[in-house]
Amino acid sequence: MVMTEERSSTDETPVVLMPPRDVHNVTGAQVFLSCEVKAVPTPVITWKKINPLRKEDEGVYHCHAANAIGEAQSHSTVTVLDLSRYKSLHSPGPADLL
Repeated sequence: MVMTEERSSTDETPVVLMPPRDVHNVTGAQVFLSCEVKAVPTPVITWKKINPLRKEDEGVYHCHAANAIGEAQSHSTVTVLDLSRYKSLHSPGPADLL
């Protein structure tokens, strides 16, 4: 006997409706990435959230959605500005206060 999965005529492969946007933020901040996906049956969405943001978190993040019919994916780039580097460059020193 061979088992087959029955599919409804309303089943849809996942489609990314609104991909995640590229994000620029500073170290220590929070960043939220979103990815709007449409599919029937409801897909399993794999996603990552970064909190708090570190320079090492910089990179490309993928949104992957899959259901029994198919899959879709999208990505965004997170750029992190390390404020501690800039604070030390612009902090007034003792000579600046004279």
